[in-house]
Amino acid sequence: MSVPLPEVPGSPPVPDVEAVVLRVRAGIADRIGRGDYTPADLEELRRFELETRQRPDDGPPPAEDIARLHALWDPLGPHAFSSHRAGVGGLLVAAKRLLRRLALPVARVVLVRQAEFNGAVARLLTGASRGVQSLEAGSDALLRRIDELERRDRELRASCEELRAEVRALRARLESDARPVQPG
Repeated sequence: MSVPLPEVPGSPPVPDVEAVVLRVRAGIADRIGRGDYTPADLEELRRFELETRQRPDDGPPPAEDIARLHALWDPLGPHAFSSHRAGVGGLLVAAKRLLRRLALPVARVVLVRQAEFNGAVARLLTGASRGVQSLEAGSDALLRRIDELERRDRELRASCEELRAEVRALRARLESDARPVQPG
């Protein structure tokens, strides 16, 4: 599930982690279909995936954490109050809004450094995730180049085999021509 992220001032766009994962899985499926992976490779991938899924300490996916940072980086940002109480709910919400208006000037002075820190953290994490995205794009380009080189290698090997067969045929012809003709 992709969570749309609000923009943090000065931050680059946030990559879609799920789209990257889908691209990686598609690439793996393609290589499995071509037979590039041995059964031992596939078993190692299954073991790694199982170990990764079994770790309970990983927490939510990184995209969700980054989305939460983008949404909440400013502790003084807009806040929606609500109440679950039927009759007095409106009065409670109004009281909370009034208290927020009264406390906001003091909170701005106290929390300015926290807001700056939170904004910097959100920008840094977004930038780091973009760096990962560019590394993955570079990796994709390398994988495409490897695929092209493997295809070219197969073509060259086939051509070499054809040339070897032709050389063997020419050698055999030379050897037959070089034999002295026995008078009959």
